[in-house]
Amino acid sequence: MVVKSKIALAYEQGLFRFGIISELLSRPPDAGELATRLREIAKKSYVQPWNKEVVNISVRTLERWYSAAKKNQRPSEILQPKLRYDRGKARVITEEHKLHLTDLHANYPSWSIQLLYDNFVLIFFKTKAPSYSTVLRYFHRLGFFSNKSNGKKHKGKEVRSFEVEYVGQLWHMDFHKGSRSITNEKGEYQQPICMAIIDDKSRLVCHAQWFVNETAEVLVHGLIQAILKRGLPRTFYTDNGSAMKAEELKIGLSVLDIKQEKTLPYSPYMNGKQESFGSHLKAGS
Repeated sequence: MVVKSKIALAYEQGLFRFGIISELLSRPPDAGELATRLREIAKKSYVQPWNKEVVNISVRTLERWYSAAKKNQRPSEILQPKLRYDRGKARVITEEHKLHLTDLHANYPSWSIQLLYDNFVLIFFKTKAPSYSTVLRYFHRLGFFSNKSNGKKHKGKEVRSFEVEYVGQLWHMDFHKGSRSITNEKGEYQQPICMAIIDDKSRLVCHAQWFVNETAEVLVHGLIQAILKRGLPRTFYTDNGSAMKAEELKIGLSVLDIKQEKTLPYSPYMNGKQESFGSHLKAGS
């Protein structure tokens, strides 16, 4: 298990919050529309990348994030939580508390944290028990309940591809293998690969270029060319290839305040605009 530093975690949390409200920054609400837009965002569930927990964000919290972000040139930085010197340390839970909590979970593994906490409070009714939030953090630190319901929340739900209203709001990216082979300077046959970036709304190909490999270096080069031609997008949409998960790409996008979205594994249809472009490309190559 990789333990992140407080600074790295705060940085990741800032990016997570920015990603949720980025649609409000890229497409600002009209007069009187903000409350409706906030309620729509609040209805969605989000997976926190640092612990894979599925959460919902309240309208009041979203409103506070949006208010802070729209006044700052670097929204992901202003949205980072303030670090506490005692973060990660148990301030209230004693060893006796931990013993009873662990026993309750071991004896009743199907109980929710709320039900465990209610019974825990009864045990310590004569003394002051830790708060529910403190107990919740303690359980999550131990790894309990972290991935218990993630799969169930998404099971049976319809998965839609992205579609936005404005040019430059969302770019799709993918690699496409050519249908013909070429020879290099050594006389060896290689299959060319086209790296393409397409704007969602206009279907404009922001940049397309042929290469002989599919690496993070190639992807970053192509993205830079697209940005130089068309400016910065708000969201960059890719599949889950190794080049798309490279740290240099993640860092570069975060520095530019570009949100990265990925398709679900084995779900190429979620990036349908690129799939359509790829089929025409192969037909003509």
